Amino acid sequence: MNKYVVDFIFLPLIGAFHGYLTNKVAIWLLFNPKEPIRIPIIKYDIQGVLPKRKAAIADSLADVVENELFSQNDIKKFFQENKIFIKSIPMIHQHIMDRIEEQLPKWIPIVIRRSIMDYLSNVMMKELFSLFKQFGDYIEEVQTALPIKDIVKDKILKLNFAELELLVRKVAKKELSFIEWLGFYMGLGIGLIQGIFLIAIGH
Repeated sequence: MNKYVVDFIFLPLIGAFHGYLTNKVAIWLLFNPKEPIRIPIIKYDIQGVLPKRKAAIADSLADVVENELFSQNDIKKFFQENKIFIKSIPMIHQHIMDRIEEQLPKWIPIVIRRSIMDYLSNVMMKELFSLFKQFGDYIEEVQTALPIKDIVKDKILKLNFAELELLVRKVAKKELSFIEWLGFYMGLGIGLIQGIFLIAIGH
């Protein structure tokens, strides 16, 4: 066979196959093997990057969730800016007043009932506003008492990596395929350059 055919065709094809296979294996090694596999001769355990680093990943993600995504300041700011509880005061106030009115004896004259209800209504509204203004402090206390990091870390450690791999491959299917084919075209390009170089030097 003509040596130029080997240099110009087979080298690029071999390079493409090598690049594609290398990237495919690299992606597979992110998730596999799920459990450590001992190599007898060198006595070395082989395990997928993610399963092996599961505890460290869980700890890092838990830190991010606690400090960045679920911080006390962010939650307090959310409740303050959206005024969720302040907006609910009229509804709560009305509900309480309805229950109070139901409990008042029927024999009390309407005029007196109305005076009592008006007085209680004003007092109740002031107390509700006062209560909800202090709610931000309670949020901080709850946040301090709630072990967010431990909860998140525990959930991650309990993840089934087989299911996680399927999920990642489904969500990032295009990206993973791009990485595999990137290896193919890079290998093809490198093989082509090698072939041209060998032809140029008269190999």
